[in-house]
Parts: sequence; structure tokens; C-alpha cells
Amino acid sequence: MKQTVTSKLMLLKLFIQKLSKVLVSNINIFLFLLLSNTVVGQIISGNVKNHKGEKINNANIVVKDSINAQYILAFCTTKNGEYRLVLPNDLKKALIEITVDTYKKDTWTLEDIKKSNIYTHNFILEKDSVVELQEVTVSTKALPFTINGDTTKFNVSKYSNGTERKIIDIIKVLPGIEVNDKTGEITYKGKPIETVNLEGDNLFGFNYAIGTKNINVDMVEEVQVIENFSANPLLKGIDSNDKVALNLKLKKAHLDVSGSIDIALGASEGRDIAQNHALNLLGITQNYKSFGTASYNNIGQNNSPFDYFSTSQNVEQIRDKNILAKPIISDIIISNNLDDKRANINNAVFSNYNGLIKLHKRVSIKGNLYFLNDRISSIQSIENTNFLPQGILATSDNYLSAKEPHQARGDLELQSILSDQSSLEYKIIFDNTKSYAQTNILQNTLNTQSAQLNTHNHNFKQSLLFTNRLTDKHALQFLASLSSNDINQNFTLNLVSESSNNIDSTFNQVCRNRKNTFQLQAILMGRANNKSKYSFSIGNYVEQTSFESLLYNSSDKVISTNDFTYTTNNLYNHGIYEINLRRLRISTSLKGRFFTQKLGNLFQENFIIEPSLLLKLKLNPIAILGINSSLSQKNFTEESLFSNPIMLSNRLFASSKPVLSLQKLLVINLVYSINNLYQQFRLNASINYLKNHGSYFSNISINRRNSYLEYFFSSKPNENITADFLVEKYLPILNSTIRLKSNYAFSNYYNVVNASDLRLNNNHYVTLELFAKTAFDYKVNFENSLVVVNNHSQNIESQQSIQNNALQNTFKIIFKPNKQWFFITNLEYLIPNKNFSKDYVLFCDAYLKYRPIKRKYEFRLDGQNLFNMKYFFQTNTSDYSINTFKSNFISRYFLASVIYNF
Repeated sequence: MKQTVTSKLMLLKLFIQKLSKVLVSNINIFLFLLLSNTVVGQIISGNVKNHKGEKINNANIVVKDSINAQYILAFCTTKNGEYRLVLPNDLKKALIEITVDTYKKDTWTLEDIKKSNIYTHNFILEKDSVVELQEVTVSTKALPFTINGDTTKFNVSKYSNGTERKIIDIIKVLPGIEVNDKTGEITYKGKPIETVNLEGDNLFGFNYAIGTKNINVDMVEEVQVIENFSANPLLKGIDSNDKVALNLKLKKAHLDVSGSIDIALGASEGRDIAQNHALNLLGITQNYKSFGTASYNNIGQNNSPFDYFSTSQNVEQIRDKNILAKPIISDIIISNNLDDKRANINNAVFSNYNGLIKLHKRVSIKGNLYFLNDRISSIQSIENTNFLPQGILATSDNYLSAKEPHQARGDLELQSILSDQSSLEYKIIFDNTKSYAQTNILQNTLNTQSAQLNTHNHNFKQSLLFTNRLTDKHALQFLASLSSNDINQNFTLNLVSESSNNIDSTFNQVCRNRKNTFQLQAILMGRANNKSKYSFSIGNYVEQTSFESLLYNSSDKVISTNDFTYTTNNLYNHGIYEINLRRLRISTSLKGRFFTQKLGNLFQENFIIEPSLLLKLKLNPIAILGINSSLSQKNFTEESLFSNPIMLSNRLFASSKPVLSLQKLLVINLVYSINNLYQQFRLNASINYLKNHGSYFSNISINRRNSYLEYFFSSKPNENITADFLVEKYLPILNSTIRLKSNYAFSNYYNVVNASDLRLNNNHYVTLELFAKTAFDYKVNFENSLVVVNNHSQNIESQQSIQNNALQNTFKIIFKPNKQWFFITNLEYLIPNKNFSKDYVLFCDAYLKYRPIKRKYEFRLDGQNLFNMKYFFQTNTSDYSINTFKSNFISRYFLASVIYNF
């Protein structure tokens, strides 16, 4: 009998209360019981044949606890005439039913089931006689996904609740997928996504956030996850098969020329008219694919893959970090712990075009064009109370900042299939970015200052890749790459006289950082048999960094200069061998490097051996246990190499005592995961250990006007231990999804404050997130996310202990009275530090949508920050200071939108 909505809500309330009591009273027992009930299970396997001994494929096998049972406890289909099932742990008796077209149904009963046992039973099916039956209609709820080999297809409509606008909103809720909102990186089962394809073609490259942030949900029919992915078809079955990609399959109506127009205008509290406009165009033909987007908004949205507000790096920047120069002087705009959309007071114009043309069946050309123009403003203040050996010192800075980034970039990629066995790829990127930042500063409530920072970043890189498939089992690749990154910065600080309000003195800091790289590499890869693969590479990587800085005052008196060239040469060979022994995968790696460094008169040579080992055990079709360990060494980059002071901000100066020592790293990872799509259950648990020998530490000296950082090298070891846990389950009885996610991090670190001794500190960082959402077949549903953070630091020498605790809760009510109307309200409550509970923040947002049936347009009404919260306060304590940070929010606004899809 169907449960009423009231009973479901009562059950949900009782369940959450019970779960909360268990978590609060003894969370360790909860996790132990959960693991013990999911890790250990019983396995039954066998084969299915007909009376002639022929294997039968695609037979459906289900497990119930009795003949007339309504619920299916486990399910699978035969492949190559074989089947394998994992039985629920608490099952004492099982009825196994097998059905397949043209054969008679067969059953087998298994009684007195023992934990962790493995059972075997083979079926022999008899042909079914032809019997004329009356028409029977069977209806069942279709699964929201299908699995076909290495590809899992998720039906977008099945995972949508109506709140989603762009396809990234659907990707975030797909089982096994995690999205980093700051970087845009997508992972599946813990593995980073290589690319997001559009109808099978890699249109966006590493900047796939262009597609995921801007393609409308209504355009996409399926999100496909492709495991064992190979970007180069010539390497299929030869290269490493541990890569993952996404593919967006469009609806048939969009397999030509389609798009959408968004026009949104509204009222904003104390600012210009709120606006959010966008145009998206999608073109798909047999030989041509393109996606273009153009947008303008001043409500804090970032539609580009580049972040100029919080300076988070995107996927491409993280992958290219070794070939990119670093801007030494950072913009003064500081981000906070909330989403950027709460504080990013912007005026952003962004446009992008991506096109792929198949000139010939063997030749294709791809182009990507980017243009960005923005103006970001912020009002912030920082107050510090420093506990120094000399006594207590209080400082403060109030900032009124504006930053204007301008970016123009073009990518070109040419692919040519030279023959059935060989291909050639050429890629080139030009990126030109200019940024101007203006800041007015009130220091210590008395001293008025103004600062300007001009940054010009020019980046160029190109690569040529030749691939030749020698045999069915062997392939050879040659890679040549060249890059150049030139960053020029000019920072001016004006000190204003208190009496005349005129500029009293000026300091100018000029920096130029140029990095050039060149690489040649040859890779031989292959498979010895169906169970083992290998690759062997040899190459040379050369990197040269030229750094110049000049600090002078208004009298053109030179205060400090730096001028050095740092060159490294890395001659290496790298061997990888991978073998699959049924359920166990072993991957070993050994890298040998002859590494040389030259910095002025300093010169050092090192011969380095870097081994690694990966073991991955497939416990059953849904559970994996893995361990990964590696030893490596790395050099330090230019920010640790300038020996004379550089002015980094209105208050901070930094210098270093450069050495050519290497940092030695030991990394060990242990991972256990379960991903059961059929049971809608997911569990991930990992422990990571990192130990490094040799780091640069900071000696900080603080006074009322300035702070001085001096970096020095020490061989003191640092240790970091992190543990992550995630469990997610859909509960059919409650029509709800529950997710528990936690992280624990422990680290040791050293510092020096105002000429103190090198002080050892440790830090414990714990986060706990409890998420629940309902999927009632009713007009109202709910969603809640609770995040608790505890940060505990301690100075070992003084035993001084410091705690920083935060709490954030987000509650949503989703109301859908019919197919045309949709309403959602969101309450977000944040305590940045529970020790300072007065600094709480409460947001209320609301959203209303009306979409007529079988129409291409829809209307929306948005209200953001309805309580009109003005400022964000956060107070943190460290081993030597109390820091209070204040920043302004985007004020309350209302936005009316019209969206037309064509």
C-alpha cells in the first residue's frame, strides 16, 4: 500500500533525529557499522547455457528473499554466458530467478547463507514452447542510467528537479562525480576528467568549463562518462587505460543550429541597474561543430574559465604550472570563504568561440577564441593584534579597491591522420592579459596611501606530436614543445601627507619575470599481452627563468635591485610497467634524471631516482582497494630566489636566502571505494601521507608600518596526514538521499616571528558535512546542507592552543505546483568563527520560473540577498596573532529574465 506524504515526512523526521543522535553520541560506531555492512558480502557466480551447452548472453538474473517478494535485492545480466552477483550482507535466504527470451524461467534457492562465502551455481535453460497469450502491459520505472561496457550514460531529465540552468548543475549531482567550484575541475570516482567532449569531439580542450558553465540543460539529452578513455584513437588498447572523459550527447532538435538568448534586468540596492544577458549559439553538422557564447553581467557571475576575483587557478593553469611564470606582486583584492557570487562586485563582458572543422576525412582544424573585460571592486579591512616577544602590536588597513582585467587569447590545433598507422598534431596558444588595479588605503586609521599595480602577462606555447602505431601492440610518439611566458609588473605606492593631503613620497617597484621552456621527448609504448602494458620514454627538458626587479623612491634613489638568471636542465628516462592479474592491477614506475641547476655563481648537479608503485585490487564489481606510493625530488622556483627586498604590497616586503637544494617527497595513499549505481550507494575512504625534507621557511618581522618576510632554507621535515570519507545512499522508503562527507588533516610546520627561534607548530583541521534532499512525488521537496569546520593549532614549545570553528547551513524549499510553475527559496546561515558568534551571516534568496508547455520561452524572477547583508566579518587566531577580516557583499537585487531557446 502506497505511503501517504504525511507518513513519509514523519519517517524522514524520525530518521534524521535518530541519525543525528547516533552521530553526536558516537560517530565512530556509526562509521564502523556502515563499513562492516557494506564491505563484507556474499558472492554467487556461475554460467548459463542451453541444453546444447551453448552460452546464453543477456539473461536477466534477479535476487529476492522469497517467491512473491516485491523488491529486487540484486540484479545483473550475463556476459559471455557468465554472471556474478554480490548478495546483501544480512540476507539469510535468497531466491535467484533467471529469465531470457525464448527460454523457460528457472529458479534456485540458496539457504543458510554464510557471511563472506562464495557460492557457485550453473543454470541450464530449456527452450520455451510457443503459447498464445493475451496482451499484457507491464509498467516499471526506468533506470536513470545505462551501462554499456566502459560507458555510463546518465539521462539528464531523470536527474533534473527544475532548478538547473546550465549543464554543470546536472553534472554536480550525478553519482560518482565531484566538481570543484573554485577551479572548475571535474572528477569521477576520484579521477580527474581529461576533457568534456561535445558529440564525441574535444571542442573545449582543458578549458572545458566553457561548455559546462554555458551550455543550457535543455540542449543535452545525456551526460556520458567514458572510462578507459584514449584521446588518440591510434593508441586505443595500448596507452594507459585509467583515464576518464565526459561526452555531452545533444537532443536531436539541437543537431543543427540552435541556441538561447537570455535577457535580464532588475533593480539593485544602491548600484547600477542589475543586468545579466547572454547569447549561446550551437552549430552541429557532419563536418563542423561550433559553440559560441557572449555575456554581460554585474551580479557576480563568472561565465569564463578564468578567475580574476579570488585568483583560483583553473584546470589548464594547474596542469601548466611548471611552464608558467609567477606574478610576484599579487593584486590587493582578497577573497573570502563564501562563494564568489556573494562578493564579486563585477562588470564583466565575456565572449568565446570554439569551432572544429573537418577539412578532409583525415584533416581537422580547431580554434578557440577568448575575450574578457571586467571591472571588479571591493571594500575590505584587516585588523591584526600581534603577540610578539616585545609586547602586543596592533595594526589595521582599510582598502577601497578596483581591478580591471583585459584578456585576449587564441588557440589553434591542427590534426592530420597521415596514414592508417600515423598521425600529427600541432597546437599553438597566444594569450595576452593586462590588468590595472587601483587601491586607496587607510593604514592604522591615520596614514593615507594610494597604490596602483599594472600587470602585463604575455604567454605563448606550441607543441608538435607525432604518433606512429608500429604494430597492433606497439606505438611510438615524438613530442617537441616550446613555451615563453613574460610577466611585467609596475607597483606604485603613494604616501599622502596628513596635513596637506598631497603626495608626500612615492615608492616604485618594477618586476619582470620571464620563463622559457623547451622539451624533446620520445615514448615507446605497448602491450606484451592482454594483461600487461608498458611505456618507456626518454627526453630533455630545459627551463630558463630571468628575473629583474628595481625598487626606487620619488627621488629616483635606488633602494633595492635583483637581477638573476636561473637555468635548469633535466635529462631523463622514465619506465612504466602495468600488469592486470584478474582482479589485481600492478603499476610500477621508475624515473631516472640527471638534473643540473645554475643560479649566478651557484651550480649543482644531481642524479635522481624516483620510483613509484600502484596496487589496485578489485574486490568485486563495485568495490576497489588501492594503494599508491612514490619518492620524488623537486627544485624551488623563482619566488624563493630573489636575495634583495621586493615591495609586495603597501605593508609587506620580502627577500630570500637562495640555495639550490632539492626538496625530497614521500607520498603514500590508501583508497577504498564502492560505487553501486543500481543500489544508489557510494562510499569513498582514503588516507594520504606526505613527508618532505627541505623547505623554505619564513622569518617575519612586524612593526606598525611594515612587515618583512625573509625566506630561508632548512632541511627540517614537514609531515602531513589527511583522511577523507564520503558515504551517500538513496533511501527508497523515504524517497531521500543522505550524504555524509568528512575530512581530517594534520600537519607540522615551522615559523620564525620577530627573530625568535625556529618554532614547531602542529595543526588539526576537521570538516564534517551532512547533506540530505528529498525526492517526494509531490509538490514540495526539501534540501539541506550542514558543514562544520574545526581548526586547532598548537605551538609545541609554549603549548599555546588555538581553535577556530565555523558552521554553515543551507536550507532549500522547492515548490512545483505543476509543470509550468516552479519556485525555490534558499536560506544560508554562516558563523565564520563560533568563538566570535556575533559575526554571523544570514542570506535569503528566492527564485520563480514560469515556462508554458510546448513553448520555447520562459520567464524568471530572481531575488538575491533579500535581507541585504552588507558585510562579511571573520576572525581567526594563529600562534602569534588575532586577525579580523571584513569585506562587503553584493547588495540586494531583483532580476526579471526572459529566456528564449531556438
